[in-house]
Amino acid sequence: MEFGSWIKKRIAGEDIPLGVPKERQNLNGLILEEAIAYHIAWRERWLTALREHRGSEFDVSQVSSDAVCQVGKWIYNEGASLAKYPEYDHFRVLHAKFHQCAGKIVSLHQKGHFLDAFATVSDELMPLSEEVGLSLGALLEASQR
Repeated sequence: MEFGSWIKKRIAGEDIPLGVPKERQNLNGLILEEAIAYHIAWRERWLTALREHRGSEFDVSQVSSDAVCQVGKWIYNEGASLAKYPEYDHFRVLHAKFHQCAGKIVSLHQKGHFLDAFATVSDELMPLSEEVGLSLGALLEASQR
């Protein structure tokens, strides 16, 4: 299966295996399938907390930081060796936008703007989530050329 179509299906909620050996998914220690699963789990964990009105459990600055999550730590450490690829910078920027959007949602939620928070999830966060995944797949493909 092609990375892009698999990523779109996974981000949309389909639990399907990639069917590509891990060595072909490896980006300097970040395995595509594992990174996408982690991204989805992180997103769903905090969205569930927001739905349950537990938004106060989150620190907006932590959620907004693109360097705190597992993928962010990789970006600024092992992943930095891929900076020679334009796809790396594109992925890094989209990942940061995703976290900024997530922080905005938590902030809205904490201020009691629940409808605005959930509108931002569907209008901004979910499309960004897909873009982040697709850009990671593009970086993997570029690094294997």
